Amino acid sequence: YSEPNPTMTGMSPYAVHVDALNSLVGGGSELTARYLWSFGDATEETKYNVLEGWGGAHIYHAPGTYTITLEITNELGATESTTTSVNILPDTRQNIYISATGNDVNDGLTEGTPIRSVTRIQELMGNNRAFLFSRGETHDFSAVQLTVEGVENVILGAYGVGAKPIIMGPAYDPSAQLTLISVINLPSGQPTRNLTIRDLQFRTPSPASSSEEFNHVAIQLQGRDIINTTIN
Repeated sequence: YSEPNPTMTGMSPYAVHVDALNSLVGGGSELTARYLWSFGDATEETKYNVLEGWGGAHIYHAPGTYTITLEITNELGATESTTTSVNILPDTRQNIYISATGNDVNDGLTEGTPIRSVTRIQELMGNNRAFLFSRGETHDFSAVQLTVEGVENVILGAYGVGAKPIIMGPAYDPSAQLTLISVINLPSGQPTRNLTIRDLQFRTPSPASSSEEFNHVAIQLQGRDIINTTIN
């Protein structure tokens, strides 16, 4: 059994990634053993609290201390289990609101005072922040990419009602690699931890075909040990 993460404490929503790399099955082989994970936060709203398989992942949404259990049954029918704990802290991120009709002189701290540009988002990038794009709008990423580097507990998500926000990149160019969001963790710098990207659509204008629209839009991960980057 291997621990879900180098750190067992994180701010909600927090993703843990588990595997049975260090486990011994005691009879038969790893291919014939049955692995069952329980993440200890079962409610009517919780999805995938129990997973079967050698490895998996789970997102904790509510604060609390939870017990993760791995149960292994080998081909002889013998069963062993082991546990570890994860401590989920309350979400204390500062919301920053972004709208296509916003103004960069704003501070972005309320839905009524949203900011607008990627440049302003970059200026405000920091620990414990949630950058929320207005639903039903198209947000212009055609000139500048957003760099996420050396920060912790950051969310890129959505607010309001309607369709997922569209993050619109530059015009399709088959000769260029298109990167809209670059997540960086260099050995010499501060680590990037607990980043969540969710509820966003990524597009380019007027693609040559519907398949090219998404094949040339990228969230790029650069460097090693980028901890807890969740894209959903």
